[in-house]
Amino acid sequence: VPDEDEAEKEAFDYMTYWTETKADVKTEMDPDAVEKLKAHFAYYIKDGSSVLELGAAEDSYIPDSLTFSRHVGVGANKLLMEQNPALTDAYVVDLNDVEQ
Repeated sequence: VPDEDEAEKEAFDYMTYWTETKADVKTEMDPDAVEKLKAHFAYYIKDGSSVLELGAAEDSYIPDSLTFSRHVGVGANKLLMEQNPALTDAYVVDLNDVEQ
């Protein structure tokens, strides 16, 4: 018999949490971290690439100098992904409940 904590974890609905309870929560990153992430992306990703972004939200932290042929976002919060101008496509997927 699972204890209460395990049963509570199993009953927790991540999608409801992120799409309703925390729908207005924005991603917050330190400005220095954002600049380092952008530099990292600029080094590894080239113009014209296709990008799949897991955990997509309102910002992709892509350098303005990069243009992608396709930038697909997969995340839990459709409202935040709709605010992300870098995404060409967005899909709401519960990555905690993907069947193998």
